[in-house]
Parts: sequence; C-alpha cells; structure tokens
Amino acid sequence: MRNSILQQLSMTFLKNSNTPTKAVCSKHAVFNEPDDWNRKVLVDLLNDVINIYKNENNLPVVKNLKSNNDTEITLENMNAAVKSLTPGQVQKMKELEENKKKLNGQADSYIGFDYLNAGKYAAALQSFNDAIQKWPDNAENYYGRALYYAMQKKEIDAIKDVDKAIALVPNKFAEYYELRGKIRTTNKDFVAAIADFDEAIKLEPNYPEYYERRGRLKMKVKDDAGAVSDFNSCISKGEKTYKVYLSRGAAKYNLGNGVDACLDLKKALDNKVEGAEDALKNCGCK
Repeated sequence: MRNSILQQLSMTFLKNSNTPTKAVCSKHAVFNEPDDWNRKVLVDLLNDVINIYKNENNLPVVKNLKSNNDTEITLENMNAAVKSLTPGQVQKMKELEENKKKLNGQADSYIGFDYLNAGKYAAALQSFNDAIQKWPDNAENYYGRALYYAMQKKEIDAIKDVDKAIALVPNKFAEYYELRGKIRTTNKDFVAAIADFDEAIKLEPNYPEYYERRGRLKMKVKDDAGAVSDFNSCISKGEKTYKVYLSRGAAKYNLGNGVDACLDLKKALDNKVEGAEDALKNCGCK
C-alpha cells in the first residue's frame, strides 16, 4: 500500500507538475471544474503519503513535501498536476482509490477478529456489524461474522455469511471454504462439506489438514478408498500429528486390508493417539 501511494504520487505530481510542491495539500479546497474528481483523489493521495511517512525524513518524496514546513498546496499547483495526468494514470488512481476502500474495510474487520481472539464475543459481533454497514462489499467482514456465528453454534447464520463472503471473492480464500465445510460437517451435510474441502484443496494444495478432514468425510459416505488416498496425501504433505494413522487404519480395515490397518493403528498407539488402543482391539490386531 505504501509503495503504491508513493509510486502514484511521484508519477502524477512530482514528475508531471511544472510547479514544485510545498507540502501537504489541503482537503478544504472547493473543486468545481470537470476534472475535480481527479484532483480530489490526488489531494487525498498526497495527504495519505504525509500521514504515513511523516516520520520518515529519509525518503526524497517526503523531503519535497515537507519543505518549508508549509501546510498547503495551491489550486494552481494542483491544476498543473491534474492536467498532466494521462488516461492510464487516471485509471490507476481509480484502482488505488478502490484498493484503499478494501483495505479500510479489512482493517475494520481486524478489530472484530481481535475481539474474537480475546473471547469478547458481543464486542466482536458489534464490530463486524459496524464494519459490514460501512463496507458491505468487503468479504473479510462477513467471514469474521461467520466465525462468530459458528462459535456460537448458530450454523444457519454462519452459512449465510460465509456464502456471502465466497460470493464476493469466489475461488480466492481456502479458509472460507474450510469454514463452510466444517459447518456443513456439523450439520451432517457430508457431501456438500466434501465439495467445500475440494475447493479449499484447489486453493491450498499443500495444506495437509484439508486432506485429513476430507478423508474423514469420505469415510462418512462410505468412500474408504478415497479416504485412504486423502490420508496418504495428508501424510506426504507433512502432517505432524499421528491421528491420521488412526483414521487411515480404520479405512484400510473397512477395505479388508487388515494387515496394513493394524500397522497404522499400532503406529497411532505408539504415538499415544486417543482411541488407538480401542481401535486395535476392535480390529482384532495382535
């Protein structure tokens, strides 16, 4: 974000204006000409740079802006900068403006996540509600509120919010699909949950837990061969716990592969996985 502002500023004002800038531009000027929107965005960008970099005097662009400790830039200087903008530069400024809105919405969502982590659930909900009202197109706020609802076991509300988050940024964030998959697992909608973990794996194919979770879901729908394949992938991707061996052993046993099943279950028992001892007895392992 900082580099983008600096780059845009230097491109549109410092390089293109024939009149040297003095310092921070004022947001109180009245803009009435056809290019007012471009000028207003440039004003905002200049202010952003100063606010972000006011203590970093080593940056040349800040030195220029802070010269003489002046606090205004004249409309004449601003006009010179705006008139020099190319259509491509204007488009980049528009994109930056939109990106700023997204970042602001995401920053608001972080407050809600902090409350969630601190166990302050009422404050978290209020924070996410406020952020959604201010930034209705920011997916992270819906995802955060979905997490809150899931923690409160309000699965219907959680699904609605995570659906909204995914609709805003489809096929982008694996954790959105992971959350929906977990909620659907709680609701015993195993087929739909498998589809969610399919999407999560497409987005983050090297995350072992997604394979482990999808494997256990496949066992729920009697796809033990598919489950074994997922457990194999989980292990090959670097799973650090040994509970996956308990699951793989059970799936192998269901497939009639008792010898390999017992090897997996014994490995789980050797690493003190809960339930491994009972599984060994139930599978008749010696």
